Amino acid sequence: MPTGNWIIERPSGGGSGGGGLVVGFVINDGTAGNNIGPMLPAPRTGSLGRLVVVTKVSDALDLKFNIRMNDETILEADIVIPANNGAGLLDLFALEPAIPVAVDDVFSIDITQGSVTWKFTVQLE
Repeated sequence: MPTGNWIIERPSGGGSGGGGLVVGFVINDGTAGNNIGPMLPAPRTGSLGRLVVVTKVSDALDLKFNIRMNDETILEADIVIPANNGAGLLDLFALEPAIPVAVDDVFSIDITQGSVTWKFTVQLE
């Protein structure tokens, strides 16, 4: 079974004001599966306009995933990270239009293609 952790962080100072909303997933097993890792609610209202992927370990199979909010897919198509992506490589994706988020919206990640070898982080900002 795939394993992973994900975190929703409050910027310094916490509370409902100032700073951007960040939702982050840490995945240590890229095997295809739904609802990988725990699910946590957004700590406040905000919007997400960018998705950043950092590859730690890849393999010869492309990685494909999508993000869910309140059990609904929020991206029109899967994010694809190419096979043999370099360690520490950043892949940046603009989310247009930005995705509005309400306090207590719940996020999860589905991997539609990958392998146990893939290790990566995904950050929505």
